[in-house]
Amino acid sequence: MMSDYPAHCTPLAHCIQHHTQQGIQPSPRAAFILDKSMRDRIVLLDPTLAPLFRRYLQPDDIHRYTINDHQRFLLALPAGWTAQLCGPSHHGNLAWQCIAEHYPALARHLTLFVADRPHHAHIWWELEATTVLPERTQPSITWHAYKNHLSFALTPAGYVSATPWLAGASMWVLGYLNSTPVQRWLNRQKSAGVALAHALIDQVPVPHSLTTAHDELSELTVHAVTLQTERLQHINATIHTLVRNFAPLGATVSTQLSTWYQLDFAGLRNALIKSFKNDIPERLHPQWHAWFDECHDEYQRSERQLTMYEGRINQLVTAHFPSTKGAH
Repeated sequence: MMSDYPAHCTPLAHCIQHHTQQGIQPSPRAAFILDKSMRDRIVLLDPTLAPLFRRYLQPDDIHRYTINDHQRFLLALPAGWTAQLCGPSHHGNLAWQCIAEHYPALARHLTLFVADRPHHAHIWWELEATTVLPERTQPSITWHAYKNHLSFALTPAGYVSATPWLAGASMWVLGYLNSTPVQRWLNRQKSAGVALAHALIDQVPVPHSLTTAHDELSELTVHAVTLQTERLQHINATIHTLVRNFAPLGATVSTQLSTWYQLDFAGLRNALIKSFKNDIPERLHPQWHAWFDECHDEYQRSERQLTMYEGRINQLVTAHFPSTKGAH
């Protein structure tokens, strides 16, 4: 049972007139989820296939307020696509031959995964009939559970997420969901035995007073999104500089190096050695030390600014959020 639902509140789904949708996790995964290079090769062979791909987010892309796009794509063939292309009488081999005739580049890609196809009646290269995709022209909100909180992020228009998502991506809703009072309410539900399923987000209580007076919350959230985006861009730019200068071809960035902002200069050198089997030459230590200090300063500046705006968001939501328990 839901714990301490506040009085004078409306469930989020009723407030915004949208319900949470399941994330998209197709099978076989390798057939549907492509990196940019593979997607680009297919589209180069047949540019008419470009609209069939959607940018795709996985949990590691989702951060508080915004995303860090790792350039993945979803092959999004909706249920019924083959029948529309080939006619409803085409099934099995006939449907496959039709696709190979119209879209040979797509057929060659799918052929690689025939052995892994699921064994069920529907045409396996299409998404399930129950799959709901976000509108191409509308942003949405998606989220990912991390330790004791949920990170809610604004998803740009056209993106599809592996995690649950919510249409009607108003800035004030994004700021509200990321606020401390709402995160505490969600944690209380978890402590009371209510599963943090995606449907619980529909029940998040929204104070009546906030449903019509959220301009300031929207404005603060816009600042938070901008600062978080800039911070992620700075993190990525720093990693890119390190990769360009010290990484051998094909090397991958370790978790330690991807969180360089938690390291001092000695820790950075250690991470470079572990990740790339390479070190900063001693004669260049002063130059790279100064550069790394500047990177840290920029990160800490954006962190302070983001913390300030988040504090104002929390104050605003706290002023509306009921502090006393009551039945809805």
